Parts: sequence; structure tokens; C-alpha cells
Amino acid sequence: MKRHKIGAVALAAALLCAPCLSVSAAIMARAIPQSQDTPPDVEQAMFSRGQKLYNDGRYEQAASVLNDFLKTYPNSIITDLTLLWLGRAYIALGRIKDAEQVGDRLRSIKDTPFIEIYDDELGAARKELAARGPVAPQPVATPLVRPTPTPRTTTAPANTSIAAASPSPTPVRTTGRQQQQQQPRLISEAPRATPSPTPARVSPTPRPIPTFNNTRSASNANTNATGANTTTLAGNTRPGRRSIGRRSQPITQPGGEGNRPAMTASVPTVRPTPQPTPRRTPTPAQVAVNVPPAPTPTPFARVETNEFVTAAPPLSSAPADGQTGIVLTVKQVPNLALALRRVSLAASPGQQVQLPVTVTNMGNKEDQFRLETDLPAEYQPTFSVQQGGQDTGLPILITPTLARNQSLDVFMNLRVPETAGDAQQRPFIVRAASKSDYQVFKVANGSLNVVAAALAGASSISRESVQPGESFSQTITVRNQGSAPARNARVDFVFNPDFELVTANPAPLVYDRDSRTAVWSLSDLDARDTRDITVTLRAVPDALAANHPLGRGTMRTSSLQTAANFDGPSIEVGRVPKARIDAVSTGLTATPGDTIYIPFVVRNPGNYAESYELKVTAPGAPSGTLFADLNGDGQHQENEPAVAQTSALEPRSGQFPLLLRVDIPRSTPDRMQFAYNIVSRSLTTARIASEANSVLTVATPRVRVRTEQVTDAPNPGDLIFYRLVLVNEGGGLAKNLTVTELLPEALQFVSSDPSLDTHDATGGTRRIVWHVGELAPNDTAVLRITVRLGANLSADTDVRTSHTLTYQDTNGNSYAQGQ
Repeated sequence: MKRHKIGAVALAAALLCAPCLSVSAAIMARAIPQSQDTPPDVEQAMFSRGQKLYNDGRYEQAASVLNDFLKTYPNSIITDLTLLWLGRAYIALGRIKDAEQVGDRLRSIKDTPFIEIYDDELGAARKELAARGPVAPQPVATPLVRPTPTPRTTTAPANTSIAAASPSPTPVRTTGRQQQQQQPRLISEAPRATPSPTPARVSPTPRPIPTFNNTRSASNANTNATGANTTTLAGNTRPGRRSIGRRSQPITQPGGEGNRPAMTASVPTVRPTPQPTPRRTPTPAQVAVNVPPAPTPTPFARVETNEFVTAAPPLSSAPADGQTGIVLTVKQVPNLALALRRVSLAASPGQQVQLPVTVTNMGNKEDQFRLETDLPAEYQPTFSVQQGGQDTGLPILITPTLARNQSLDVFMNLRVPETAGDAQQRPFIVRAASKSDYQVFKVANGSLNVVAAALAGASSISRESVQPGESFSQTITVRNQGSAPARNARVDFVFNPDFELVTANPAPLVYDRDSRTAVWSLSDLDARDTRDITVTLRAVPDALAANHPLGRGTMRTSSLQTAANFDGPSIEVGRVPKARIDAVSTGLTATPGDTIYIPFVVRNPGNYAESYELKVTAPGAPSGTLFADLNGDGQHQENEPAVAQTSALEPRSGQFPLLLRVDIPRSTPDRMQFAYNIVSRSLTTARIASEANSVLTVATPRVRVRTEQVTDAPNPGDLIFYRLVLVNEGGGLAKNLTVTELLPEALQFVSSDPSLDTHDATGGTRRIVWHVGELAPNDTAVLRITVRLGANLSADTDVRTSHTLTYQDTNGNSYAQGQ
């Protein structure tokens, strides 16, 4: 996504020429379009290491570290910034081709704000190289010094050059940057002296050395008088940076009419010395003499100084009368003054702040100055021009062109982050650097103090432990620890569901019982002021036994954008043991010979996990055995074990299903009842127990056959009608009933309902067999029979029928009845 133009401009202001600033400060301008673009700490540390090496003058090492950064973090958000400093290192090393390749890579980055800055610096370096042109070795004046087997360099203070013999002349290449920084120096002439093993004597009346009023001290004259025909290149040397020693080379300069004699520029070599070395004061005999080119080159003079001097244009040809003169070109010496109107600021979170800053051009030529600060992007720092003490709203990165001694008033604009805390101090710097020479800069220190409200909450309780249903009090204390008032302060407290609010002083504005949330308004809370809220709470009856936090409070104020939280204390809820067991069915029916399983459920209604002992009591009843119903289906499986106690049951919801197995004897009579009582007792508190009962009723079938005669006192030969009635008077189901009716010889079978067939029986009797599938308790079945009385029967003859009955119960037990 294309960056906002203002954001790109602000980013360039934050990063341009910032050798003393951190990367986090450099990316401040990116906060406008994308506030979250900040490099990780590991990237920032590596970049800062390369930047520091550059600032220390260790350009080769700086280039190596910055190249490693680009290889390690190819997608870093500060890739363009790293390329900028890598190119500067190449320019300082004179590796223009490498610097041009860096420029190509920088141009490939879309919307980078550094390309114009880098192109200006690279173009200036090219111009410096082009202005030098090709150079060739030229004869130079021979310093009149005593030759020594081993050259020795004597360190001299600033603005002092001491000539020393060198065993062999070696030309020195002067970089374009050094030429740009050259300052005017004096060049003296003296009559040529004849070389000799000893220092040459100078004429008793030497030619006076002209002195100029320049920006440098009068000691420059001594430097210029030390080496004749030797122009010393000088420049600003920053503290902590060591100048690179280079050998001199001839420089041909046009001027006047035709080509003037070439001058030799000697680049000084500064060698660090741990201890000051006494310097040797040059004698007049050691002053080099300007002579015509000699046929045999002599060694160059080696100059040591901690100041660079710009080579002056060559001298014009001496007049015929022997008088000599010099021509000097004064180069630009950038300088500035930077002042903060207020070095200490106080502001609140979210507040916009404007800091007046004054920049003054103290150099000897009009100049522009780049402005920057190390405040991070979260402070949204920018610079704008002020006019008449008012902000014009025009953001700037570089000041307009300022004439000599001209001042410009600007505002540094910033916004205190919403998250800044009270009494937080943020030191910062404002830096202004010359556009003509970025190594010339001034830094002003400032400090930002945050003044804000700071709410702190605390809570205390009247008791350390309670039982469910008991009440206690809680005190909520809110204090403004900040140095500014807290406007419209408010406290929200969400209570634990195990506690309910009874009363409060002051009364809350809102209390929602479902969410257990209370809201209090404290109005304005002055700095260091305190408010108390007293609350009466009650533990709910089913509160679990544990250490419970009372809840959490939240404090809000319109003076702060973010809320502050505090936790309530914890209170111990004591144990309340409880036991409960339930019979799934209070009454069951069984048949003799049955194996029946009676279901029960053990529950834990207490407020802590508990196990229970199990016991069966059933006086006069068949013995029973308890089994765990692991899957709760009410039916026993082989893998379900017999148990005498439950496992630990969770409070409130834990349960343990049981099955009581009972074997009913086959001899058990009908309607026999057995009562089974199951007791569950707490293992931690034996006095806490619960019991459940279930009654087991044994039911068997009891079927009888009843004969009902319809016709009384029949005559021989008459039809007789009667019924056989089956009645189940028992409590169980009768199955597979069989009734066999035997008719004597005096009765002749006519019909039956339901229709049946007769069969021959012993003794001349006939047999009727009646089958009934099942007969429920208290149910009946009827068989209607029609027979004819024999015609030849004697009076008072008794005719009698008989029958038999067999049946079974549901367990296959057989029953029989005869008449």
C-alpha cells in the first residue's frame, strides 16, 4: 500500500543524518501511516552497531556489519535506512562504484524517503572526484631537515605542522570529501637553501610571513611556516574519531593566466598517542623553501596534525622585482547554535505539546539545517515553522536557507501517549545538522514529565472463613496516587457467584443480581485522595468448600483512557458434609426362584468431594449384594463389581448408581414381602448418613377350577348344561393351564364352548381336555359343556364328573390341582 506522503517526509526527517540517534527514534515519522512499524530489538541492535562504527570512523567495519544486516534481515522495515548508511560508508572509503550499486538498490525500494538525500550525497562525491581530475607526480620542495635512518613522527598540538624527513616519497590520494572540507591556509616562500647533512642557516633578515585574520587561531601561522610548498588539508575531526593517515599527491590547479605551477597537497596523518609527547619547536632552518622543480625528486614532508587545512590556489608568478604575493579562497565553515526555550516539559497522557526551538546559523555562509529528535514514534514528533509565536502548521524536515547569524524559530510538536503513567520521565534530544556538512551538528537535551491521575484499588474483609449461608463485610478502598485529579471516577466490582450482595455504603448506582455486578460513582477524586466503600456479603447455601476470591474491581476515570483493575481478597468457605441415597423404584414384584436387581443412586449434596460407606439391612428377607452400576443402565453386567463404598463424588452433582441383587427362594409363598434398607454414610463424618427403602413382593399364581351346574334334577334322557370356571386367585401370572374333564358312562357328551373333542378314557369314561395359554391374577376363563343323561338310569343314581388342573408360573415352576 502506498505510504502517505506526509508520513514519508516525516520519516526522512527522523532518519536523515542521525549518527547519534537510535533506530526507534529514526522511524518516528512512519507512525503517521502505519503506527506499528517498529524494528525488533535484535535488528535495531545490529543496525546501531554498524552506525556506531561509522560514527567512530571505522568505515570498513561499518560496511561489513551493514552488509551482514541486509543479508540477515532482507525484509526488515529499515532496509532503506541501512542502505543509506552503507552507501555513506562506501563514499567515505572512496568506493564510488559500490556506492552507486547501493543507490540502485535504494531506488528499487518503493516510496523510500531517502533516495533524494542519498543522490545528493553521491552526486557531491562524484563532483569532488571530477573536480580533482587526473593527477601526476610533480617535484616538490625539499625540506631542510637532518635525515635520520628511521623516520620519526612527533605529535604536535592542533594547528601545528612539523616537517620530518621521509625515507621514500609516496604520493597520497586525497578524497573528494576531504577536498570539500579543506580550509584556507597560508603558504610562505623563502629563498632556496642548499641541502646539507646539518640544518641550513637562514638569512639573518628572513622575509616576513604574512598573517591573515581567519576563523582559525593565530597558531595557524606557525603551521603554515613549518613546511614550505606543502599545503596541509584540514577538516573537522569529531571527538572519538581517528583521522586516516594518507600520503600526499600533487594537485594541478588552474588559475590566473595559463596554468600555474602545481602544488602538492599533503593529507595529515593523526596517530593516537596514549600520553602527550613533548613537541619539538621548529627552527627557522626547518622552514621549507619554495624552489623551482628539481631534476631529482626528494622525499615528501610528512605532516602530523589533528586539523585539516584546505589547499589554497597556487601562487602567481613572482614579479620581476622579486616581490611575492599569495592568493587565497575562503571556504565555507558551517556552524550553528541550537536552543530549546524549555528544557523540561510537563504534560498529561493524550495531551498535545509544542516545544519552541531556535536554530541560528553561526557559519560563514548561508546554510540549511536538518531537524530531528530521538522521541519514539508513539510520541508522534514533528517540526513546524512558527511565525509571530504562532504555529503555521507547515511541517518541515529541513529549515529554509538561513543567512549568516540568522535565526529561525520552530515548534517541535508531540503528543503524550495515552498509556503514559504518572511521574514517568522521558529524556530526549533535539538535533540540528548542517546540510552542507552533516558532521557539523548541535544537540540540545530536554525532558518530558508525565503528570496524570493514577487510580489504585484495594480490598479487605472482616473474616478469614465463613460457612455457607453466613454473612461478612468487605471494604473497598480507591486511591488516586497520581499528581492530577481523576475526573468522574467510577468503580465496578464483579462478585464471585458463591457470594451475594446484602447491603452497601454508599449504595451502588446499579447492582445486577444475575451477573453479581455492582457499580459505584465516586465523582471527582483529587490527587492523593481516598474513598472507601463498605459491602456486606453472604455466602450462598450451596457455596463450595474452597478458598474463593471475592471478585475483581475495575476503576475508570475520564482523565485516563485506560481502566485500572484490582483483585479482591480470598475467603475460605468451610466444609458442610451431606449424604443422600435414593431408590429408583420403591416397590418391585418377583416370582419364587427369581434373581432380581433393585436399583439405587447415591448422591453427594455436600460442598466438597466425598466418599460414602454402603450397608444393606433387610430383617427376615433373603440376603442381598450391592453392585456398582457402572454404565447406569439398571442392568447388571459381568464386569460390574460388588462394592461396599462409593468412589469420591464431586460436590453438588456427583452420583453413584447401585444394583441390589436378591435371590428369591422357590418355596416362597405368594404375596410374601421383603423390605430392603440401604444406608450411605459419610467417610469423613460418620454422623452424616442417608438411607433409602425398597419393598420386594413375591407373587405366585393360584388357580382353581369351579363347576357351576345349570340344570337341576334332570329326568333320564334330558340334556344337562354346566360350566367349568378357571380362577387365578394368586399374585402371579399362570401359564400353560390344562384342565381335563372326565365324564362318567351315564353322561353322553353333546357339545362344548369352546368346541372340544372327547377322548376315550379308562373304565368306559370319556375325557375332555381344555388348554388355556395364561391367566393373569384375578382373571377367569369359562368352559361350557352340554351332556345328555342316560335313559335307563335307575332312580336315585348319583352321576358325578371329575377334573384335574396343571399350570406354571413365569419361572417355569409347575403347579397341579385335582378333584
